[in-house]
Amino acid sequence: MPMLIHTSCRHYRGSRPCIPNKARGKECPTCDEQDPIGDRILLIKLGAPGDVLRTTSLLPGIKRLWPDSELTWLTRRSAAPLLENLPQIDRVLLLEEEGALQILGERFDICMNLDNDPIASALATQERAVRHLGYVLDDLGRIVAANPEATAWLEMASFDRVKRENRDTYQAHMRRIVGLEAENPDPIQIRLTDKEREGAREQLRHLGLAGHRPFAFNTGSGSRWPTKRWPPERFIELGFLLAPHSPCRILLLGGPDEEETNRMLALERPDLFVSPGAMPLRDFLALVETCSLLVTSDTLALHVGLGTAVPTVGLFGPTSAAEIEGVTPLLKITSPKACVHFYARECAESPCCMETITPADVHEQVRSAGWIDSAEVDIPTERHP
Repeated sequence: MPMLIHTSCRHYRGSRPCIPNKARGKECPTCDEQDPIGDRILLIKLGAPGDVLRTTSLLPGIKRLWPDSELTWLTRRSAAPLLENLPQIDRVLLLEEEGALQILGERFDICMNLDNDPIASALATQERAVRHLGYVLDDLGRIVAANPEATAWLEMASFDRVKRENRDTYQAHMRRIVGLEAENPDPIQIRLTDKEREGAREQLRHLGLAGHRPFAFNTGSGSRWPTKRWPPERFIELGFLLAPHSPCRILLLGGPDEEETNRMLALERPDLFVSPGAMPLRDFLALVETCSLLVTSDTLALHVGLGTAVPTVGLFGPTSAAEIEGVTPLLKITSPKACVHFYARECAESPCCMETITPADVHEQVRSAGWIDSAEVDIPTERHP
């Protein structure tokens, strides 16, 4: 007689024994570790890594609303490391042939597509879910809202005026879309291992910063949005102002696009800056967590700082400061000059909005927030020998 296999159990794998069987010899008919799955949820978020990371703040609320659910997250390979070790996620599938085929071969109870993007919306449309939330394609291939709560974000994407006037955070919009309370935020979710944390401490030792919680400047904004970048000379001036308060030299962080700039700044002012260079994404998360202050433009590092609860200074010019949610310590500093080219990738304005954010103003606001002591320092006019 065939043995009954509980395929609806969370531990079931099909291609190999489950952990209760492999580790403890338990089998389905008599297993006392059976964990039945309730709703099967597919969450599609393929956007930039920063968008993927801030979307993780929805996970605690989703699990509160659907406590017995099995959650599968479909994303791109570049963002997948951000989702490692998160207990609310049962599976991470990649937007590659195998991952796409797998979700289309399954049937979920709920499909949450939070990307108003053609590829993500096409996949969501093909998914045979009982309920769709977020975005799908209509018969003409146009992106449309699958539920009324998704309309507001789609209007913001379509009209600059609506985007400018918005005062709700990205997370608040996404919470409404998936059926959570918009005014009940959770922090960005990052789960580091002890090994990763020890690796970050070892990196600090290698840089001569052992035992310190350094200040950090993230100097880039990614290749997609160069207009969000704060000029390197502004970071140098801010470094002079913060140096008396910093426990050590200031870390210069960034990705591959910022590696050369950071290296040149560190070579020019080795008394002020140190650059660890570009690094794998998980190492970047762990290194940010070691810091006592992070200054960054509106980019991935901003969300990493918030996810690791590091006091974070966000510099905003061509993007919306209102959309950034600060459940952990966040100081938003916006340009005094209204951006002419809102969310544009190129800008010929001189000075551009980001250039009008002064190091003196950043220093003063950080000091007023109580994140550093009240000592004063003048900006040196000459290079140190």
